[in-house]
Amino acid sequence: MPGGFIDPDESSEEALRREMLEEVGLTIHSMHYLTSAPNQYVYRGIELPVLDMFYVVEVEHRDIRTIDGEISDWIWTDLSDEILDKLAFVSNRSALEFYRGRIASKET
Repeated sequence: MPGGFIDPDESSEEALRREMLEEVGLTIHSMHYLTSAPNQYVYRGIELPVLDMFYVVEVEHRDIRTIDGEISDWIWTDLSDEILDKLAFVSNRSALEFYRGRIASKET
């Protein structure tokens, strides 16, 4: 999942557009806020509290680019428990479980 930090004088939506373009070369067509979750970010041995914000986006194309220093590989995948168990951050798993629940409730 692409992610990053909000720069000074930047909204979360502006940061989302910037990070998606910087990390995977995708331009966002539309976005909808999903949820947020607290997390801990370790920087130089110091643990900092952060708030992770999650959005559902539509992109102009699905041609992901591997950009030096950002990502080396990527996959499109389902949201099975097996996949969610492999995520590094609990906040990411929580957000995707929330999203999966919303999808399931719309299908019934």
